[in-house]
Amino acid sequence: MTVPPPEQEQARTWTRHREQLLKDRQTHEARGRSFLLYYRRRVQGRWWAGGAWEALQKILPARQVPLLENLRALSLLADPQLQKVEAAMLAQATSPAKGFGALTCQLLQRGVLDWKRFQNRRQMASLTGRCPSVHASGGHCAQGAISKHGNPRIRRLLVEPAWRVIRFQPRYPPVKKWQKALDNKGARGGRKKAAAAIDLWRMETGRTTAAKHHLL
Repeated sequence: MTVPPPEQEQARTWTRHREQLLKDRQTHEARGRSFLLYYRRRVQGRWWAGGAWEALQKILPARQVPLLENLRALSLLADPQLQKVEAAMLAQATSPAKGFGALTCQLLQRGVLDWKRFQNRRQMASLTGRCPSVHASGGHCAQGAISKHGNPRIRRLLVEPAWRVIRFQPRYPPVKKWQKALDNKGARGGRKKAAAAIDLWRMETGRTTAAKHHLL
């Protein structure tokens, strides 16, 4: 178990504060969409923002607008606070290559605390729950899907750069290795393994570089 120094704990606390602000905004957005769907009107995304809200007001019955205005006010309250927190994080963020995402990498850095505290890839995989599960019976032994033990916040964050790299970095070796599985949308297990193949740890600790992995 690692006990982080105060500055690392403070940095990690801000990521959880961002997570809560995002959850608050998404909750109010979802309540608005649910309310509109009850009245047979389907909307997507930021219905409460800018031109989308102006257009929505013009087509809604007057009796429905006040309730939505309350939900919109709550979304507008959370959104600028969320943007402020993310802007502060982006000011300190870097990304090893195109597609990984500067904000995502900063959130991972704060969640991991110190990449160098892991001595090998197995330790890093244990933290993120990316170790394969094992099915054994008698003399038969086979690896299954990732175990999903470990830190769920970090594991969720790793999904974002994984899918972006698939789009922006076709020459990245893990993407090439799993290309057949990625092309088959029905191969869910293969797609998860492809997503888990991203190895930020080696780049963050200087064991390799983006250039060696053909990353732009």
